[in-house]
Amino acid sequence: MPMRFPVTILLLAMTLCGCRGSGSISRDFDEWLFESIGGTVFTTPGRVSHKEILLGAGSLIGRDVIIEGTIVDQSRHSTHLTLSDDSARILVVLTDLAARQPHWDKDLPPGPSLSKPIRILGTVQTGRKGLPYVSARSFRFANDRS
Repeated sequence: MPMRFPVTILLLAMTLCGCRGSGSISRDFDEWLFESIGGTVFTTPGRVSHKEILLGAGSLIGRDVIIEGTIVDQSRHSTHLTLSDDSARILVVLTDLAARQPHWDKDLPPGPSLSKPIRILGTVQTGRKGLPYVSARSFRFANDRS
């Protein structure tokens, strides 16, 4: 009977780590935690304005950030959206988020202009012409308190 507990822990650890790098487990946990409570444990993404991303893109490329704003425009197939705050607008690519959560867009209210503020955890990337965008990994509505 006492041998079952260590064997169970070992099987659970092997299941969680199977075919995955150790970094992806912490990354997945941070994404889940961001959706649940709005914070992360393993990474420390900086909360930045859209203007800071557009003007200081060179120093932010590849870094995890948290951005907040309202959705101005959303693509028909939910592959990207335009997020606006009081300083600027920025493109948010949703393909990583859609691959991880196929029905994530069911939580978004319909309509071209959404006044509900949304908080997005993502990575700053550059496009073909050097313009920065955010590749979203997780999202949370800014007014949600759990």
